[in-house]
Amino acid sequence: EQAAQFGESKSAMVTAATAGLVARFMSLGLDHVLDAPWELDGWLNGDAPDENMATLQDELSRLSQSAAEAGIEPLALLTERLAGVYGALRQHRLNVNNELMNDLSAAHDEIINTFDTLAASQTVQPNDEILTRLLDLLETPAAPSPAPVAEISDEPVTAAFESLDRSTLAERMTDAENVSWEA
Repeated sequence: EQAAQFGESKSAMVTAATAGLVARFMSLGLDHVLDAPWELDGWLNGDAPDENMATLQDELSRLSQSAAEAGIEPLALLTERLAGVYGALRQHRLNVNNELMNDLSAAHDEIINTFDTLAASQTVQPNDEILTRLLDLLETPAAPSPAPVAEISDEPVTAAFESLDRSTLAERMTDAENVSWEA
């Protein structure tokens, strides 16, 4: 009988502890992290994407540290990697595309699922697929950035036209006009 009571009290302590963890995590001010699955597209393509990513990165870093302190390693690793992806986005090492958006959304959904798991007093298991995708994103070589318009030069085009005299240019234009496009 005492063993049964001990089991019940231990279960009550675990439930109270996990409920306390969820409350502790929620007190970190995770508005962006929790809203991300629904707002992410607008944030990254809106007026202040860097500001939104900085806020997400900050919230994720706080959550990662708190999860590590609480011994919830799968959540700590997930949020650490996700914060790293936002850092890579801020540094323009990644391009925003549908695949990236899907990966980010899945990672944020996993954070919410982890909170649900903790609230239900269940053991948090790492989602290896999402963790691997985030790691792959972090290891992606820097995305090529398009050259600013000011750096694009028309010198090669100008040089090519300067090498033609006006009569040669007129001949080529006349030849082009005489081409029949009918089959």
